[in-house]
Amino acid sequence: MNREKVVVVPAGETYRVSYSLDISDVIDAKVYDMSRSGSMPEMAPCDMQENAGVRVFNYQIDDKKPLAEILRQEMNKKEILTLLYNILHALEMFGKNMVSLSYVARDEQCVFVSPETYDVCFIVAPVQKEVTDLNEVRAFVKSVIVDARYSENDNDNYVARLINCANMRGTFSNSDMKNEVKAMLAEAGIDAAEIDRTHMKRCVDLRTEVFLVCHWASSFPF
Repeated sequence: MNREKVVVVPAGETYRVSYSLDISDVIDAKVYDMSRSGSMPEMAPCDMQENAGVRVFNYQIDDKKPLAEILRQEMNKKEILTLLYNILHALEMFGKNMVSLSYVARDEQCVFVSPETYDVCFIVAPVQKEVTDLNEVRAFVKSVIVDARYSENDNDNYVARLINCANMRGTFSNSDMKNEVKAMLAEAGIDAAEIDRTHMKRCVDLRTEVFLVCHWASSFPF
């Protein structure tokens, strides 16, 4: 995907997000079907339409806010760790589901976050597949850590631990970083397994929503 082609426009209480395809773009049908079916809540639901001969991906954002906007708000330790855990979990799920990270917009304006739960979803455009350098993933994770506003009421060294982990020698490991954040969550009294259960519930809820919408649409004759 070409990050520069992602258009994010405020629309009242939500955002309109789209991606215009080039004529030569070949869509990865498997990943596109995943985004339409709701099988991965880490991907913003996507539907393709044609406008004046141009194919356009349109994304469903609901009440989520851009990550950049969330990071401008002061957050305490539990909130920061929950957000970072969810981001790392999403990146891990892309790998487990064979979704190329070159399809994923790793940009603070293109990641959307629930202000209440810190659940995240990424803008995914399944075109122009390339090999992704894991140092690019490291750079994105480090940008989240650096750009966050931290509460001055948290007086331990967890931020330094996050930075040290992100700067680990050798090839960046998303899994190792996630495990480190998971350990810090436990120290803060948060069970990461409960967050994981929330992820599973989101997946079921999203699939149900997509099914009901499709069933409702099919009930109207054309």
